[in-house]
Amino acid sequence: AVDCPLALDRADVPGPLAGLAGALDWAKGADAGLLLTLPCDMPGLPPDLPARLAAAMAAGHGVVLPAVEGQLQPVCGLWRVSALDQLPAYVGAGRSSLRGFAAACGLAIVEFGPEAARAFAGANTLQELARLEQEAP
Repeated sequence: AVDCPLALDRADVPGPLAGLAGALDWAKGADAGLLLTLPCDMPGLPPDLPARLAAAMAAGHGVVLPAVEGQLQPVCGLWRVSALDQLPAYVGAGRSSLRGFAAACGLAIVEFGPEAARAFAGANTLQELARLEQEAP
């Protein structure tokens, strides 16, 4: 058994934003100021990702997301827990995109070069995971 908190998707929030909303709720209850989100299907994320996101967080930014060659990676992010305050209006407007919510919260972007594309590759099947393992340096 693993002793860690469990944050469930919020039923009142549509799409992938439901998971972020649940995690932000948990973080708020824990009196955290920031929440780091990382997907479980990206096994090769850069080890310096959290530090680089934190270094780019500044006043006025509600979230920092990485991008690889201009392609935003919205499931990897450092979010201010206060972004939760903007969620009701965003969802109330019929919106559910992580990218759109990030923009509404004051998005900052950390650019990664083409060499990082493999680091942000997802493995949603055993075959994809095996392929990533074979390609590992």
